[in-house]
This record gives sequence, C-alpha cells and structure tokens, in this order.
Amino acid sequence: MPKATNLDLGDEFAEETIAEQEARMQATRDENEHMVSPAYERERERMKTQQADIRATLDERARTHGDYNRHAAVTQMLKQIMRAAPKWGELKYHEQETLDMVAHKISRILTGDPHFHDHWHDAAGYFTLSADRNLPK
Repeated sequence: MPKATNLDLGDEFAEETIAEQEARMQATRDENEHMVSPAYERERERMKTQQADIRATLDERARTHGDYNRHAAVTQMLKQIMRAAPKWGELKYHEQETLDMVAHKISRILTGDPHFHDHWHDAAGYFTLSADRNLPK
C-alpha cells in the first residue's frame, strides 16, 4: 500500500496508509451519523407528515376517481380513439387539449364515482374554454 508521506498532515497521519485513512474517515462518518441536529430532525418529521398527507389525498382520490391503473388504461384508450379520428389533425391545440382533458374526466366517471360532481363540472369547464376561443370575432 502506498504511504501518505508526501502530505504534510503532521506526524500522526504521516505513516498512515490510504486504506487506514479511509477506514478512519468512515469511522468518523459513522460516529457523526448519530449526531443529528434538531433542525434536521424537524425537517425529517415535516417530510414524514407531508408523505402522510400525500397518502391521505391519494386514498381519498381512489374513492372518487377509481383505481389509478384502470383509470390510466381507459384514458389512454380514449385518447388513441380520438387521435385516430379523421379530423384530429385539423383541431387547434386548445381543442386537442380540451378533448384530452375531457377524456381524462370521462375516464374518471367510468372508473371512479360516476356521480361525483367535479368530474362533470370540470369536463364542462374544459368545453367552455374551447367554446369561448371559437366564438366568431
């Protein structure tokens, strides 16, 4: 093993091999791992709470929006059907996006709670956005 003799770190380290230095540094890291600041602990607790909040939101959405895998599959099928339609390429970007978002809402209706007001309300909102942009000038 090469010696760290070219480094001017004092007599204590002069005869230490690189492997010995790495082992000492790892031991120091291991010791410091147990010394966690209060700020770090608070941040860790905040992140745990945030993760719990996200999980609660996802659980709530599963009740109204249905299983995410099933919803995703239905949404993608609807989008494939729309893109295969003869006039898809003639639509403006906002019209394509409206239809994509409405497909998303239709999928929620078909895979989740079909009577959940927001699904229907949101779909109407997207249609309104495109309808407003298509008003004669």
